[in-house]
Amino acid sequence: MTSKAKILRKYGIETMVADENGVKSLDKLETIVAQIKGSDLARDPELLQKVLGDYDATRATKGFVNQLDWMEKLKREARSWSAINEAYDRRRQSAAGRVEKSWNNVKEAISDAFTPERIERFVKGVERAAELFGNILDNLQAVVGLMAVAKFGPGTVGAVMAGGGMLAKTGAGAAMNAAGAGALGAKG
Repeated sequence: MTSKAKILRKYGIETMVADENGVKSLDKLETIVAQIKGSDLARDPELLQKVLGDYDATRATKGFVNQLDWMEKLKREARSWSAINEAYDRRRQSAAGRVEKSWNNVKEAISDAFTPERIERFVKGVERAAELFGNILDNLQAVVGLMAVAKFGPGTVGAVMAGGGMLAKTGAGAAMNAAGAGALGAKG
């Protein structure tokens, strides 16, 4: 096409473009085709063939001219999809960034909450609660036995003692045995 540049220039079509250093080169095909589309050459196929001098070049140029709108539409859609993909990536990265920031905040809060001193106090509190709970469980049978004696009389002590050997092993069990024996002796 560079050999036809002077002829095309007569019809208002610039095929060459200069860079910042003044070096000329062939312009983009899309730009040249857009110029041809807007010129008399696109409206007069015989003139186009006369200027280009070749049937195949004329046919190819006509094809480009006829498809120029479609190519522009395709470029717009590609830019649109690119923008959509970029927006999606920004959103995804933004969400991931927010999750990461939130997770770091949680880790910092846990780190601040569980200092060695606080952990030691917490462990001591749990140990103390377990010890108290253990004492309650150890004495639960004795308490149940005393409640049974209070409600049903001393004769139930033997039944409670027979139900669980733990009663006799605790101090409360011994006290209950003495109370039960005393009550039995007083009635007997």
